[in-house]
Order: sequence, then C-alpha cells, then structure tokens
Amino acid sequence: MKYFIAHLLTGDAKRYHARIVRALKDTHRIPLPKRNSPPHITIKPPFECGLMGIVEVERELRAFARAHSAPRYTLKGFGRFGFKTMYWDMAPRSEAITFVRSLIRHLNAEVRWLPRAPLEGRKLHASIARHLDRKTAARVWRTVKQYSPEYRGSLDTVCVMKKVKDRWVVRTIIIVPRTEQLPLQHAGI
Repeated sequence: MKYFIAHLLTGDAKRYHARIVRALKDTHRIPLPKRNSPPHITIKPPFECGLMGIVEVERELRAFARAHSAPRYTLKGFGRFGFKTMYWDMAPRSEAITFVRSLIRHLNAEVRWLPRAPLEGRKLHASIARHLDRKTAARVWRTVKQYSPEYRGSLDTVCVMKKVKDRWVVRTIIIVPRTEQLPLQHAGI
C-alpha cells in the first residue's frame, strides 16, 4: 500500500488555496489539479509498506507529537519548481520547518526501513498548479507574482494519507498540542 505524511490545510488557508487554484483555471485555462488529495503541505513523500509498517510509522508520529508542541508557520507568496510546478510558499525561518526536519530525522532514525527522499523537509509548500508547459507556466507566474497572500497558522496536525485507487484519503490524523490559538490572516485574491 502507498502512503505519505502531510499537514492538511484547513479553514481560511484551505479556502484561499481553492480560490487561487480556481482563478488560475479560469484565467489561464489550465486543468484543475485532480482532486486526488486534499490541499496539503507534504512532510514525507509517498512510500510503500504493509499494515505493520504503517502502524509502526503512526506509533512514532504519535510519540513525536506528544513530545512537541505545534509550531507556527506562515504561508507567504508563491514559488516554483522549474516551470512545471507553482506553489504557495512557506516563509523561511519558520518554526514549522525546524519541526518538520526534526520529525523526519526522528522517523528516519526510529523506522529504519522508511525510504529517505533527498530533499524531504527542504522546501515546504502547498502546490497550486502542476504539470505546466513553459508557455502556460510563464503566464501563470506573471499572474501569481502579483499577489501576496499571507496566512499564519499552526502545524497542529500530522496526517497519514493512504492511496485508495487513484485518490489519497486520510488514514490517520495525529494532533500536535498547541501552546496557543493563532488567528489566520489573509491578504490577496
């Protein structure tokens, strides 16, 4: 079975993500991303394992969550990977980046069979457009760089996503305790 680990966007962040994706579709006639996964920030990219393996991963995620509090993060502006993927960027020097890197180190140390991805935890983001050609990517980039959305939130959940046919569904939600409630802020579209 295939799995990945993520933080799901919720509330205002999820609604803004949906609006920007819809606006890009309407303005640039790009296909909406297949809703085979909810809007998220990837923590650990897809990997394969059996039931006992994912139970071990979930046990380690819970242990890590119990020992930490939910870090703050800010999604601010947009970035791109080459021309094919545009994303809503996580601000650098975020507490969440340190948290995610620590979580990945913990998983890699405690779950030795878990595959390691070379760039995991290096560029946290929420994709807004993927599989673009060069011409469309140039138009989309000119559009999104005009906006400066900013949301502040808390990485208060870590989710294990499971591949079922052609969709990713939530298998487990692990709560990371908050030290305080943070309002989300909005600017942009």
